[in-house]
Amino acid sequence: MIGEQEYGGQREVVTGHPDREFGVRGAAARADLGRHRATYLAVEPSTRRLVIEAVGVLFFAVVTVIGFATGADILAILGLAIMGVVGGRLLFDLLRSGYVIIRNRTARLDLYEYGLIVIVRGTPRIIRYDTTTLKRSIVQLVNNPAPEQVSHSYTLTDSVGDLIVLRHTIAHPAEWGPAIDSAVTAAQLPRSIEVLGAGGRLDFEHFWMTSTRIGAGKRSAAWLQVTDVEVSRGWVRIHVAGQSAPLESLPVSLIPNFTVFLRLAERIRAGCGPLPS
Repeated sequence: MIGEQEYGGQREVVTGHPDREFGVRGAAARADLGRHRATYLAVEPSTRRLVIEAVGVLFFAVVTVIGFATGADILAILGLAIMGVVGGRLLFDLLRSGYVIIRNRTARLDLYEYGLIVIVRGTPRIIRYDTTTLKRSIVQLVNNPAPEQVSHSYTLTDSVGDLIVLRHTIAHPAEWGPAIDSAVTAAQLPRSIEVLGAGGRLDFEHFWMTSTRIGAGKRSAAWLQVTDVEVSRGWVRIHVAGQSAPLESLPVSLIPNFTVFLRLAERIRAGCGPLPS
């Protein structure tokens, strides 16, 4: 049974900086991950909301004092009630921020030449680019979002087959996310091309492909009939000539190693892959 472990601020990780550093380097050396590329730590919690709430508490405290001083009981009671609500929210956010800081104080993600290391429950977990399965989900929480308003989630299999979830609670996901995706693609695309060239079949969970056909379950179409592999708003659609509906339409987040899948599709449709003469 494959278990799912969350990292990147989702669970507490190893404590003790020297031991952690040694554990990461030792695990990378034993796994022959090559040269170290980058280290990413937990993102610092934003203090903007805390400042706004503190100003709100101060403002309504002043309103309450003025109300009692001038005999405006309604104003005083209203100010006191709102101050209590905002003050309660401030206390909750302070406690939550402190908890997150303590929980994430040792969180880190290390990228190497041939893989990466994450710490889960005090143990370095090894993920190799050439054997992992990657699913990614990038969601904009608002229109025209700031970096902190984009949700990042990368689910990978480690060297023993367990699932590791990397989230946007690790700083700079717009850097490490594409770097991991690019490294996985570079490591696995050549072998995938060889499999197709030898007449083999590749499975991408909801899709499958050979050098001549692409399918979704029992439905399939010849690559020569595919008019477009559309990727839009987080969905991928396979359009086939003569069919009003796509062969299949699915969220990108459901397709393992999606970038590998897309590069293969582009290669075959461009005529660079093996097709029947």
